[in-house]
Amino acid sequence: MVIGKNGSSSLGEIKMIGLGVLRFVSAYRFVRAAMGDRAKTDKECHTLKSVIIYVPEVVKSGDTVTLSCDYDLEQAALYTIKWYRDDVEFYRFVPKESPPSKAFSVPFINVDISRSGSKNVTLRGVRRELTGHYKCEVSADAPLFHTEIKSAHMLVAELPIDNPSISIDQTKVEIGKQIQADCSATGSDPAANLTWYINEEE
Repeated sequence: MVIGKNGSSSLGEIKMIGLGVLRFVSAYRFVRAAMGDRAKTDKECHTLKSVIIYVPEVVKSGDTVTLSCDYDLEQAALYTIKWYRDDVEFYRFVPKESPPSKAFSVPFINVDISRSGSKNVTLRGVRRELTGHYKCEVSADAPLFHTEIKSAHMLVAELPIDNPSISIDQTKVEIGKQIQADCSATGSDPAANLTWYINEEE
């Protein structure tokens, strides 16, 4: 039945345009149903966001260092956390496994499992060979399976073995004459910055 502007119905209109009316109603119902399903899906969807990595820019050789990776799963389940140094995986956390933490054998990397978890990994006795880019890979569980990767650079500095040494070509010199002086600090990596002082003045 087709309802007119004044609320009346006309059977003749149904015969003439009934097919078009039925198609319109079917399409309208389909769109409403699709919109309802989409709204329901959007409401239930969870996403992985706000992945932030915390890696110290410079550390001293021999230090114990903790690298952190913060993230927001928005109520979704965690699938895995993976840590890499220059694309080589050295630590993984999988909550569904027992034990969840696993360290891989990588030269110069010593993972402290007891101090590592889903949001951090601790490295003991870092060496200058560990200077490089560190990446944290966060993956959400089904049905999302969304993965985010963040990276940062860490420099492991080697301090000089001893105090700087100074050598001067002359111990006595006349006013106005030039002298040759050398200052060196061995064993540092990267090279140490040297600053000269005369009578406590730079």
